Amino acid sequence: MPAQPASSLPDGVVQSEATARALIDAVVSNELSAFRQGPLSPAELAAQTQQPVYRALRCIRKWEKMGVLRVHSEHKRAGRPIRRYALSAPSFFIPAQVLPLEDVAGIISRPLEQQLHAHVAHALRDVVGLQGSEVFLEPRRYGAFLVSAPGQVWDGSGENLPVLANRWATLKLSYADACAMRTELDEVFARYADRAGPQTYWLHLRLVPETSKA
Repeated sequence: MPAQPASSLPDGVVQSEATARALIDAVVSNELSAFRQGPLSPAELAAQTQQPVYRALRCIRKWEKMGVLRVHSEHKRAGRPIRRYALSAPSFFIPAQVLPLEDVAGIISRPLEQQLHAHVAHALRDVVGLQGSEVFLEPRRYGAFLVSAPGQVWDGSGENLPVLANRWATLKLSYADACAMRTELDEVFARYADRAGPQTYWLHLRLVPETSKA
């Protein structure tokens, strides 16, 4: 399905699968993030994103054709006028019949999970004292764990070591407990989300009920 023209994005409602996928990809790649602060000319976009002007102009024309960007203002001068472009809406609604929700989740999660895996692998290489991994099949402990020595599961602590937490679990919860856990996880995330420390950390939270069809 071809990308829809600007005139077919009334009230920010996306009706083209191609436009929908492009928008979700842009969220992951931050391609449109520069426009969150206001209108930009191609030269201003190029300066902010550190790319050649011709590439910034190509990007703008792509999004203008899809109706995501529009001409905000035009400054006349000798030669070509300077046009500044802005988002055509503050948000864009994608109906599930245009792009199924599972497709949205996949587009967002796959590249982020790949990057997260790469960061975890790099952090583990910097951990001194890890001797390997150990598979436990005990009644009280089951799974594969990083160990500092046979039988000694690494708890993530240590002086001058990367701060790393990696947890996977299947939990037996009531509906009320699952709701409470989700609320607590959201509260912890919100507590630290706006900190401005010198190191960037990646965090992936996901809690989902098991289904018989998975």
